[in-house]
Amino acid sequence: MKTQYEYPFYKSERGIDKSDKAIESEWNELEWFVMKSKILPQIKPGGCVVEVGGGHGRCGHTLLASFQRIIFIEPDQRRINVAKNKLSNYGGRIEYRSELAQEVNIPARTADAVFCIHVLQHVSRNVENTLLARMSDWVKPGGQLVLFVTKKNPGDYDYNIAWETETETHFSAIPEEVLSKIEGVFLKDTLLVRKVEVGKLIDRVEKQGFKHILSHAYTFAPKNILEKLWSRLLFPLPISIQHKVTSKLFGEHSQLDVALVFEKKL
Repeated sequence: MKTQYEYPFYKSERGIDKSDKAIESEWNELEWFVMKSKILPQIKPGGCVVEVGGGHGRCGHTLLASFQRIIFIEPDQRRINVAKNKLSNYGGRIEYRSELAQEVNIPARTADAVFCIHVLQHVSRNVENTLLARMSDWVKPGGQLVLFVTKKNPGDYDYNIAWETETETHFSAIPEEVLSKIEGVFLKDTLLVRKVEVGKLIDRVEKQGFKHILSHAYTFAPKNILEKLWSRLLFPLPISIQHKVTSKLFGEHSQLDVALVFEKKL
């Protein structure tokens, strides 16, 4: 039986503009810079791409520029309805699957590529292992796997936990031993972000038959402060320059997220 799922923060998404013009605005500027300048140049165009956790369809236009069709996996039907509205011009090129990715039945060697963007950090390690095995099964030899995750830096707690009030979203970092003691009633309306140790994740993916091609860390922790200071005191700082400056000055451990590209071995 299909597991029912609803994204806990859907309430704050009700006002999202559903026009084509607004699709890319749902991802921050830096994330699109990384996707377009670092990740997509590594991707070989093909027939079918599987998108795990497609959300509102933010990547649909971009992926369909390189692939003939998408298998679009998103367990929250409300979000699929928004994606269908945004991507209605593509008709039969998108197959929508309102299921948890670990429960989706896709024939082996169906996909030329799989994109799994900011999904693994929201599931347990056991579910991650299941997902990695399934995604490996879906990808053709020579095909590619793209992962975006929140990375664990030295000294970080294991999890961030996020919850909403009427006016804003709150975040708190907590260690795993504390998380295990929190009542399930409290957790049901929160979004957990599991910090991922990138080196260990690469090892787990490679054990599924992939070769690691690229890692690119991004998102400087106090970037919003930097943006405001530069904008007010000097001039607006282009995102590409901001990314280079913070990476050079503060190093990889100042970066909160990482994008990874793998290729399935022949």
